[in-house]
Amino acid sequence: MGLPVIITNASGTTEYLTKRNSMPLGFSAVHADGKVEPDVAQLRRLMRSAVRHPGSAAKRGEQARADVNARYHPQVVAAGLEARLQKIERGLPGKAKPA
Repeated sequence: MGLPVIITNASGTTEYLTKRNSMPLGFSAVHADGKVEPDVAQLRRLMRSAVRHPGSAAKRGEQARADVNARYHPQVVAAGLEARLQKIERGLPGKAKPA
């Protein structure tokens, strides 16, 4: 779909959203409960940029899709889990370790 993402550059989203694949939004304050207050002025600028440059915004959206699929597609996650479980199994007592 190529939809641009404007998201607060804090917490778990920083694991997969970058300047290449999204429009990170700064924050003006962090509360005691961990919630952040987004920078409203920057949000306005980012939204205007997305409207004025739809091709660039769409390109970021497409890159986000590609990046997330490369790391989190069910087949990728399953392959990683399988490899990890095989490694654990090889380390169990009574299991022969391959040469």
